[in-house]
Amino acid sequence: MEKMCKQCQRTKSLSEFYKAKTMADGHLNTCLECSKIYQMRYQKSEHGKARLKEYRQKPEWKQYNREYQKKWQQSKRLEEALIIERLNQIKLVGF
Repeated sequence: MEKMCKQCQRTKSLSEFYKAKTMADGHLNTCLECSKIYQMRYQKSEHGKARLKEYRQKPEWKQYNREYQKKWQQSKRLEEALIIERLNQIKLVGF
């Protein structure tokens, strides 16, 4: 099935649209490409920057960010340990 993007006026397959339960066909009326362009422009605008700054002051976001950072650091440490282990194995084999 295909759909026309309201921004670029091109007909594209439904796989090229974000899903949206509120729409009649279950997909947004702007394609992925146009949606991404819109998001980038909004985030660079003054209003977008102000909203982001305001959002990052919320305690929920701060808590989520702390947890995310801990998980990321743990995964990086594990990744580094695996790399070191592989390097030690290579040295033992005699390359």
